[in-house]
Amino acid sequence: MEVQNGCVSTGRLLTESEVSSLLGVSVHTLRQWRMRRWGPAFCKIGRIVRYRRSDLDDFVAESTVEVRNDRG
Repeated sequence: MEVQNGCVSTGRLLTESEVSSLLGVSVHTLRQWRMRRWGPAFCKIGRIVRYRRSDLDDFVAESTVEVRNDRG
């Protein structure tokens, strides 16, 4: 198993388009997030950007906001 930039090269990496669809945001938004060092972790292999599914799951979990129900 070879590792490049912290990403395992044998696993399936997702494209910007795939991540855009999964998260419901535009590719432009993903690019803006990367420029601002925000959003899901990504792998940069040369000029190619890819995402691991586990990093997307982590990002969504970390972005979850718990709400309280004080109606009672």
